[in-house]
This record gives sequence, structure tokens and C-alpha cells, in this order.
Amino acid sequence: MSKDIGPPFTAEEIAAAGDGFPTRGLYCTKCKTFIPEFAALSTEDYHRIRVLALENRSALAMAELKAATGCSERWAKIWVIHSGRPTVVAPGPPCPRCGKPLATERAKQCLHCHANWHEA
Repeated sequence: MSKDIGPPFTAEEIAAAGDGFPTRGLYCTKCKTFIPEFAALSTEDYHRIRVLALENRSALAMAELKAATGCSERWAKIWVIHSGRPTVVAPGPPCPRCGKPLATERAKQCLHCHANWHEA
């Protein structure tokens, strides 16, 4: 189960945080860490950096994230290790269409029957 706590971090908040751990964001129940969300991270940058992280190009992904957001090495590492999303420990709730478990609590599409409610 993941919980989203608070708004994305602004550039000013990131600068003030220094090298401490993030105090809000998406919560990973597996490692008990908040995954920071960044107000200045564009959708294009998010997807590019996430692909780098998923391709195990962690150093490049961290450098790109730091350049795009101004975050610390620690925050970039936390974000890249998680590819921007919490580790799923348990499946999400059942799909409203087929009843099989969704990938996460916040899923908007079923991986089994492909039902999609993004626009709902």
C-alpha cells in the first residue's frame, strides 16, 4: 500500500532540505522511505529519467534528475532506486471489471483485462 503525502517539492524546498531524507511524497512500505515528487520535473523529463532507471543506467538517471530538479544525491538515489514509484509489496484492490488484483492501489488500468479508467 502506498500513500501520497503532500504536494511535490518546490525548488526552494529542495534547496532548504539539503541532504536530509524527504519528508513527504510517495511512501514505499517496503523500505519505509518517502520517494520525493518534484514540482519542476516535466512529464518529458520524468519519462526520460524513469526509462534510464528501468534500464539500470542509474548513474545517468541520477545525474539527469539532479540537473532537472536541483535535488541532492540522496534524493536522486532514492527516486532512481524506486524508478519514481513505490515498490509494490502487495497487490492492489480488485479490478472493477474482472476482479483480478490491480498492480497498485492507484492503478487506472488492469494488467489482466486491460480495462482503463484514466479519464473517469
